[in-house]
Amino acid sequence: MESEKNSQIICPKCNQINTQSADFCFNCGYEFIKESQKLLDVSQTLKSAQIFGICCVLWASMLLIMFTVFSFIEWGIGGILVLLITAGAIFFLVVFLLSLTPHATKVRSFIVTQDKIEINTPNKPFFQISWAEFDTINIKRRTTGYRQYKRVFYTFNFLGKERQSIVLESNTDFKKIHREIIPPLKDIALSKGKEFNS
Repeated sequence: MESEKNSQIICPKCNQINTQSADFCFNCGYEFIKESQKLLDVSQTLKSAQIFGICCVLWASMLLIMFTVFSFIEWGIGGILVLLITAGAIFFLVVFLLSLTPHATKVRSFIVTQDKIEINTPNKPFFQISWAEFDTINIKRRTTGYRQYKRVFYTFNFLGKERQSIVLESNTDFKKIHREIIPPLKDIALSKGKEFNS
């Protein structure tokens, strides 16, 4: 079974399963990038975020259940109201968890080759641009929220005859964008004579 998985490759554009030896996806025609062609390959999942979210929900649920049992013992019938409130709180915690980690186990990839840049995340359309299509990479960082509710967004603008852009969120699309993606991308862009601003 493991060898069967290793002999397959999933197309990042249409998610079709192909054989490992295929050069193109038989469904959409996407050209597969060989390992030797990659200048930068950041492929990752966010399983740790999903596990952390599940642990938080389980911990909160246990506290709410213990509080409900205690309330029912102490207040009798009045504890039924507490039970209903607790059930609602657990429901919203579960919904919150599902909204945070629906794509946590799916692979994200940021791949740079001699010819192009490909960005594939589960919650956005497949992004691809060739080096010939732009002259400048301009990256803007935007932060929203505060402390534990803080969210960091990076807008990658590819400026040439036309402007193409994609917004990536740190810890949702990729972990450590500022360390694992931006510095090596800058080095590659400068080596190709492109302007780079971040």
